[in-house]
Amino acid sequence: MGDAERSSPADALLEAVCQSNPKVVVSLQALVSEIDVLREKHKILLTNGVFDLLHAGHAELLQQARLISDFVVVTIPSDSDVRKQKGAGRPIQSHQDRAALISCFEFVDRVLVYKAGCLEQIIHLIRPNILLKGSDYRGKQIVGGDYVASLGGEVVFAERSGPSTSGLISKCIRTIDQED
Repeated sequence: MGDAERSSPADALLEAVCQSNPKVVVSLQALVSEIDVLREKHKILLTNGVFDLLHAGHAELLQQARLISDFVVVTIPSDSDVRKQKGAGRPIQSHQDRAALISCFEFVDRVLVYKAGCLEQIIHLIRPNILLKGSDYRGKQIVGGDYVASLGGEVVFAERSGPSTSGLISKCIRTIDQED
C-alpha cells in the first residue's frame, strides 16, 4: 500500500507492525528504491498470493523462490481484495497477520500488502527478473507475466505438494461436520 493510501485503522495497524518488522513494507516507493540499488548485482523475484492459512506448499514455494533468486519479494492482497476474489468468510487471517507470518521465513526479504487492482502496477515498478507462481497456475494468465517476459525475465512455476488453503478449509469443515 502506498503512502497516500494509508487511511483505515487496519492500515495504521499494518504500519505499526512494519515499524517493528523491517521486512514488511509500507512504502512501495521505498521498496522500489531499495530494489533499484540491488538490481545490478542481484536477481529479483516477486511472488504473490493470499497465504491465508500457511501450509507446507507455501513453505516449499518460498524456499524455491530463494533457491532461484537473490532477493525475494512477496506481495499479498488486502483483506477486501481477498473477499472479492475468494468470497465471504475469507480471508481467515488479516493481511497484517499474513504479512507478519510470511516475513518470518528466512528466505523472504520483503512483504508488501497491496490493494485491489494494484498488482500489475507493482510488478511494473519492481521489474522482477523472475515472477514465481505455484504449479496450479500453469496454463493460466499470470498478472504481469507478459511484462516480465518483455524485460527479458521469466515466469517460473514452482511445483507444490499437498492441499491448497481452500482444500484445508474444506477438510476442516468436513471434520467439524462429522464431529457434530
